[in-house]
Amino acid sequence: TQVLVRANDTIPAQQVVVRISQPELELRIRNTELELADLQNQHRKLLAAEEETLRIDIQSYRQERTNLQAAIATFRDQAEAFARKIQRQKEALQAGLIVESALLITQIEQATADQGRAQAELRLTQIAASEVDRPMQVEQQRSTRRQRIEDTSRNLDLLRSQLELNSVVRSPYAGRVLELTVDAGNVISTGSRA
Repeated sequence: TQVLVRANDTIPAQQVVVRISQPELELRIRNTELELADLQNQHRKLLAAEEETLRIDIQSYRQERTNLQAAIATFRDQAEAFARKIQRQKEALQAGLIVESALLITQIEQATADQGRAQAELRLTQIAASEVDRPMQVEQQRSTRRQRIEDTSRNLDLLRSQLELNSVVRSPYAGRVLELTVDAGNVISTGSRA
């Protein structure tokens, strides 16, 4: 693509004398640059969306926790009320004032309240775990994207270094250029005289 010296030029050792086109490598570099730009753009867009989603999730967890705590208190109060009612019904049953089915219904209602409280407490535990886990998931996603960006950037640096290494011909010696056997635009092969 370029001949950087002329006949009779005096050059130092390691002087670049010719630049060679590397279209395949240049295409790989361009594709990697585009991929890196896409990854960085996608990462920037997702950061804002993740922050908003995480904020909404945490707010939702807090609201659900408040609701569950109220439900647990209600279930506990109901169970205690049913326990008192059961005690009175047992006394009434012994006195022959009520039938046994009324006592069984109240015991079922107490068991239902206890089950509701247990389910609410379980969900409360799950929410506590989610409040810790959700930010970690988001950070893991971010870390994965950052790692991919870093890997692509390193790959791009390697490709650029490879292009620099493969696209220049340096004179191994200091001296005077006696003649040129190629011009810009010539096709050359490995080992050819320049």
